[in-house]
Amino acid sequence: EMDSLQKTNKQDALEQESKPKKVKGASQMESLELYQSGKTIEDIAQLRDLKEGTIATHLSRFLKTAEVKVEDFITDARREEAMEMMRKNPDQSPYKTLNKFLTQTELMFFSAWLRLQNEE
Repeated sequence: EMDSLQKTNKQDALEQESKPKKVKGASQMESLELYQSGKTIEDIAQLRDLKEGTIATHLSRFLKTAEVKVEDFITDARREEAMEMMRKNPDQSPYKTLNKFLTQTELMFFSAWLRLQNEE
């Protein structure tokens, strides 16, 4: 017997199958291509009718593939300062420590960059 969560997941899966299938990551690729063509995050958000945070999330995923550079979104100096603030507040989450210091976009790229440092 299926529990309600499994049922919900099954319904979600069925609903998704009935929609035209989007290639996974296609939306992120579209944001990347617009960015590479010289558009800013603000431009892309307006063009695509999405929030700037969504576009920043899309683009920050490409740090891993080096298709975008962290320096384009947060200066080395601010990144250093952010690292220093985190060292001084080791018990706080990066978000809590930095959300008043960094813009939402900077925080997004800084966090993605930090994850990559930890993977290496």
